[in-house]
Amino acid sequence: MELTKEEQKLIESGGIKQKAMELVVSLGEIFGAKRLVPITSAQIAGVSYKNISDAGLEFLQDWSKEKVVVPTTLNPAGMPLEGWKELGIKKEFAEKQLEIIEAYRHMGVDITCTCTPYYAGNKPKPGEHIAWSESSSVVYANSVLGAMTNREGGPSALAAALTGRTAEYGMHLPENRKPAITIRVEIPMFGYSDYSILGYWAGKKYGSTVNFEFSATPKEEYLRGLCAGLATSGKISMFTQGQETKKEKIFTEDDLVDTYQMLHTGEKHDIVAIGCPHLGFDEVANIARTLKGKKVNTPLWLFASKEVAKKAFIKGQADIIKRAGAKLITDTCMVVAPLEELGFKSMLTNSAKAAHYAQTTNNMEVEVAPTEECINYALRPK
Repeated sequence: MELTKEEQKLIESGGIKQKAMELVVSLGEIFGAKRLVPITSAQIAGVSYKNISDAGLEFLQDWSKEKVVVPTTLNPAGMPLEGWKELGIKKEFAEKQLEIIEAYRHMGVDITCTCTPYYAGNKPKPGEHIAWSESSSVVYANSVLGAMTNREGGPSALAAALTGRTAEYGMHLPENRKPAITIRVEIPMFGYSDYSILGYWAGKKYGSTVNFEFSATPKEEYLRGLCAGLATSGKISMFTQGQETKKEKIFTEDDLVDTYQMLHTGEKHDIVAIGCPHLGFDEVANIARTLKGKKVNTPLWLFASKEVAKKAFIKGQADIIKRAGAKLITDTCMVVAPLEELGFKSMLTNSAKAAHYAQTTNNMEVEVAPTEECINYALRPK
């Protein structure tokens, strides 16, 4: 691989910076990259103690001797960084989680734990090279924002943040961003959950960039759901709209219904969880309007970034949600929090991604339904 003088100096520098550069270069060589490219931001996974355990914590503490050189944010942690006792998080888990956060803080990472960093100040411009980890934000960055990133692992994103470089392969090359097939969506799509289900269906069926043709322009929040569904397969990092392809597939009503059924393994739910990926402010405001003057009878947990939650507090929506008995939770989500250890066995959600991981990782019963149905379920008498 061809390295600049600055890059060569880093790889001979000794210590953690050298290890970070060696990791970036090694990945590039594995994937046939000819050079490295500067990045403008990073977003790091490998934050929840549930996922990385003591080995991951030790790795981070070792690397915390160095500082990141580009704006860097974090994926959701395994609990809220404040108010974790109220959710029943065990002290032992909390202490380990906070040690992980402190290691990142020592590296100069912005302690913004969210899967929607573009709502929290980390919003790249079209054409910028970045190194992001969280699967749905990777698809969103490539597809909606027009930035360029592969789906990085936690260590590789951290290495990129410490060096300001990533290898030029995959989604960093224009020729790899072209779609192989068009999925024509001619049926009515009624909300976030439908687009989430569409993404989940396409992600399981296809293994590379797809192009979508919609009969009506989707709202931004629906595209976020589509990104999360696509990302769940781990095979797709980008979609396009309005591009020509040689192959075409029609997404039918049967495809939609069958995919909903695939993620329907329970009828009676003990928690309703919304915010995978984290909610935007408009969604929080709409949910607050529905909850105003009412009380939930099934736990309703809403997940958002601190920035969105702060705005909801200032505007009064957070208070409405709290008075309804629901929870607006930051820093974590239903995928990386230890829900099963908190006694929850069945979850209703509007997110195909959340349902998939709750089922496969947490062994929970699940169901995906439109947002309004999720809220109404939480409100109905037991």
